[in-house]
Amino acid sequence: MIDFGKCFTFAIDRFKANPAFYIVTGLFTLLIPCIISFGINFVVGFMLAGISRALNMNLIIANILVQAVGVIIGIFVSSLIVAPVLAAFFRDMESENKGENVQPASLINCFGTYTQAAVAYFISYIIVLIGTLFCIIPGILLSPILTMSIFFVSRGDNSMDAIKKSLDILKSNPMTILYTILFFLIASVGLLACCIGIVVTMPIAYAAFYKMMKQILGEDGSPASPEVHA
Repeated sequence: MIDFGKCFTFAIDRFKANPAFYIVTGLFTLLIPCIISFGINFVVGFMLAGISRALNMNLIIANILVQAVGVIIGIFVSSLIVAPVLAAFFRDMESENKGENVQPASLINCFGTYTQAAVAYFISYIIVLIGTLFCIIPGILLSPILTMSIFFVSRGDNSMDAIKKSLDILKSNPMTILYTILFFLIASVGLLACCIGIVVTMPIAYAAFYKMMKQILGEDGSPASPEVHA
């Protein structure tokens, strides 16, 4: 059974004990990818605008093209930067659970699961994107697999097994969807602090998510959810 309050209490306590580790996680999973995506989108958008004017392209079509390219860039940046660092974050949280001391620099050591994390995130992103095209709601319901698949990759699963386990959990424990959305909605409060606050609140949400997954898998002193196999 998921204990929402326990998840957040755990996450906040972990943040207080090692704030540098969590802030660096926020930088690598949010701020840096956003800056990179913005820079690439700006350059590509400028180029596409010039091409559309040269070809006298319809304005609506040109805008759709720019938006589509922006989504593609976002998918690749997230897959190549966010996913591997997030896998390292979950791996290091497991080390913390064993009483080991983790440092921000350990997040850079993400090459062991780099390919599997990037592939899992990319495929999950496509699945969520396709779901979003069907009246948005299916995409929202599937969105937890983005983070969940990376959690399983951090435990040694390959990308396809990680996605399969994530989908199995959503089917067997649909409340996971609600709790995951709530975690990240609460994390978005950090945007009110001149946006930069989310660098702190988002890693706390990731830590709460980690705790929730431990509860679901029965690794937190409670029985595992049905049809879930670690």
